[in-house]
Amino acid sequence: ALGRGEYQSAEFKRIAKGGREVWIQASYNPILDLNGKPFKVVKFATDVTAQVVTRMKNETIKSTLETVAAGAEELNSSVRQIAGTMTESKVTADKAVESVTLAGHATRRLTSGAQAMGGIVDLINSITGQINLLALNATIESARAGEAGRGFAVVAGEVKNLSGQARGATEQISKEIDGMRAISDDVVAALAAIKHSIEAVQGFTNSTSDAIREQSSVAGRMSESMQRAAQVAASIGG
Repeated sequence: ALGRGEYQSAEFKRIAKGGREVWIQASYNPILDLNGKPFKVVKFATDVTAQVVTRMKNETIKSTLETVAAGAEELNSSVRQIAGTMTESKVTADKAVESVTLAGHATRRLTSGAQAMGGIVDLINSITGQINLLALNATIESARAGEAGRGFAVVAGEVKNLSGQARGATEQISKEIDGMRAISDDVVAALAAIKHSIEAVQGFTNSTSDAIREQSSVAGRMSESMQRAAQVAASIGG
């Protein structure tokens, strides 16, 4: 460019003896002969190494602080997102606890119903026993009556047979009720265990949500501090 007669002015890096970097603020002014050809160059230069090194350091610090601030802001955003998710998880866990509690109430009502049915079965057994006793008395009386009581004996036998069938049916019902009670008890125990687990999850979710909110607050303050430091570094560099 100087060979073409073009004026130059800028900061230039030079390497001094021993490999040390030197920065100069210089202007190079080509002097032209009568034919318009440059035959020499007039140079004006000032050593600005200290200023350039300071500016470069400040730019490096500024860039670093801006990177840290950006990372802190991303961290803050992620923490807020996680906190929101944990809050939703807590709401879901609360609903689950409420549902389990309602299911537990329904199961207890089922147990009460099974107990009431058990009372009805006991009543049927009592009636069946009385029918058997009446059938026995009728059989005895028909035997005493001889030929005249034979038809009555047949009826008493049928009554006794029906009573046996009723007793068998009530025994089966009683077994089913016992099974319902056992299942109901198992369900109640399972629901209690589930409720306990969900409550533990609730506690963990609450603690985690609180910790995340605290981290978000710290990250926010750190981001603000980094941005202020970057602004200060930029003003110093200017």
